[in-house]
Amino acid sequence: MDSGTQFTSVVGGSEVASLARTSPDDETLSSYLRAFDEHVTQQLGQRADALGAPSRPLDVDLDSVDLQQEIHTVASRLAPIRETTITLRDGCRIVGTPFDMAWATGRAALAFGSKWNGTFSIFGIDGPASAGVAVELTSDSEVDIAITPSGTYDGSWFTFHDARTWRNDTGLGITVYADGDPTPVYSRQVVLWSIRGTAAQTAGAVSGDIAKASSPTASGSFGAYPLAPVFCRLRPGRRLLVWVWGWQVNGGRPEGVWSLLLVRVPAIVVCAAPPIILH
Repeated sequence: MDSGTQFTSVVGGSEVASLARTSPDDETLSSYLRAFDEHVTQQLGQRADALGAPSRPLDVDLDSVDLQQEIHTVASRLAPIRETTITLRDGCRIVGTPFDMAWATGRAALAFGSKWNGTFSIFGIDGPASAGVAVELTSDSEVDIAITPSGTYDGSWFTFHDARTWRNDTGLGITVYADGDPTPVYSRQVVLWSIRGTAAQTAGAVSGDIAKASSPTASGSFGAYPLAPVFCRLRPGRRLLVWVWGWQVNGGRPEGVWSLLLVRVPAIVVCAAPPIILH
């Protein structure tokens, strides 16, 4: 690994830890991508099975200039760029673009340029589609960190025709790997909307801060379960790979149905503090 960006976390005027962004080589990046792709395939495959949808992304032709232009035109109308405010407290630092990796499954997820601007989008087709960005972190001392994606999400769907057979789950996720292990040490997904059939000429929209995204509150629960922050421990020599991603799973989608999720991740906020040991 080559050393990347160094940044020091400070609490109360005292240095806590010197965190670093590393620059993985091509072989390491490939192994990271394979592990993440397998994890997402499994996670979204389970949702696809529950919806009676294809468990793998379909090979849909989204390469045509006309369709690409249509997607970006609709996206710009439904999700205008909103200002993002990042408030930092002691011990927190911003990890900004360019990220270490950008990734997308199938051809219904667009991640071109995401490594450099943190923006990706997922178009709803039958089956799963997903995209995301990732950054790797290390530390020269033992420290507990809280990871919070900065940025916003905007999603919209609408139907021109009867869509009583349409089933759709759409959401966001955070997945963390340690030391190149293909099994994640942490993975959480939240659902932004869930559709089980709807009439013609209906529409819906969601938007908000990624850090505050949560699944709808279930009956009898203690409240919403937010996506962030994620808490991890960093030790000297340990490498954490953090993925922030969005996804859609569609089943029974008739003609005349459109769904789109846009995610903008300009930065990831990392807050560090000495480990708390209880006796």
